[in-house]
Amino acid sequence: MKFSEILRLLMAENNVTSRQLAKELRIPKYILDHFIHSIEEPDLSTLKQIATYFNVSTDCLLDYHADTDTL
Repeated sequence: MKFSEILRLLMAENNVTSRQLAKELRIPKYILDHFIHSIEEPDLSTLKQIATYFNVSTDCLLDYHADTDTL
C-alpha cells in the first residue's frame, strides 16, 4: 500500500480533515495535499510527526514489514 493511501485511511479512521492535520503538524495545507495525492512524500521529520500524531510507527506509514522485505 502506498504512503498516500495509508495516510488517507488513517485520516478517515480518525475523522481528521486535511486542514486539521496540516494545522496540527504545522505545515502548509498544500504540502499535506501533496502527500495525500502522491505528488510528493514527507521528509523524515514530517514522517515522524505524522506517526506520532496517529500513534503508529513509521514502518506502518511506509507499509514496511522487516520479516518479509529484503534489503
